[in-house]
Amino acid sequence: MRFTRFHVSGALLAFFAPLAAHATTYFVAPNGSDTADGSMGTPFATMNHANSIAKAGDVFNFRAGTYTYAKAETFCGGGASDNNQTATVVAITLGKSGSAGNLITYQAYQNELPILSFSGIKNDCRVKGLNVTGSYIYLKGLEITGV
Repeated sequence: MRFTRFHVSGALLAFFAPLAAHATTYFVAPNGSDTADGSMGTPFATMNHANSIAKAGDVFNFRAGTYTYAKAETFCGGGASDNNQTATVVAITLGKSGSAGNLITYQAYQNELPILSFSGIKNDCRVKGLNVTGSYIYLKGLEITGV
């Protein structure tokens, strides 16, 4: 059997080509549920849940409405020095990372206005709504209030 240069190089290219990330588009809505499948008909409820399942290339479309956060994921601490206005609590940490060609996207769906409200978090500490520790994350069209 005779192989031509085209066949060999094509076979090598196919063998060494990286596998593409499997990106998924999800929906998040104030009336959703974090036990739902994230489809348009049964959206997730929170950015926290979206972040927990996020993979490189995923897109999370936030529907219009107010997403009210009343509990932080971190606390001021028990000591008197920790429970003051110089300490910070974090409501959401976006810690998952995308990659150079596959961002993790959190965006307003079409021309809708999703509002992430952190005014329900009541304590003596500063409130940090979003703590972005991951990389290759894209945020677009989300209004953030109460921080």
